[in-house]
Amino acid sequence: LPPEAFDLVFVTCGAINWLPDLGPWANVVVKLLKPGGRLYLCDIHPNMAQMEEEDGKLVVTYPLSTTGPEGALEFDDDESYAGNGTQLQNKKTFEWIHPTDHVLTSLISAGLSIEFFHEHDSLHWKAVPSMVAAPGRMFRLPDGMVGPHLAFSLMAKRS
Repeated sequence: LPPEAFDLVFVTCGAINWLPDLGPWANVVVKLLKPGGRLYLCDIHPNMAQMEEEDGKLVVTYPLSTTGPEGALEFDDDESYAGNGTQLQNKKTFEWIHPTDHVLTSLISAGLSIEFFHEHDSLHWKAVPSMVAAPGRMFRLPDGMVGPHLAFSLMAKRS
């Protein structure tokens, strides 16, 4: 892609968890943006990414920071994470959890300024079995279930 070609880079849920290090990614984002261009990022909150559901309760299962090649979380699943029943031929995947400070620092270090950061109580998919439908084709935790923020969003601007 040509450098400085875009007014907006849009990155949505399920993107940065495949990256072992956010620094190189943030540098690519900056190179793609025109001066004054913006990044909009929305993804699962790292605190929610740590969780699994056990007996109707959220349990911290994974460490908050799994950055770098040695920190990868390894999964071996028969079906796609999309929840549509698709059977996988290549079942092994590797994912990373990036704490909020790593996300923000990687963007700032690459030359972006943070315009806003929001935390949200809904997601675009059922991250755990007990989640219930919410407005806008979203999912949230059921009433009475205590848990962390489910997602975050931010806008960052290239100077």
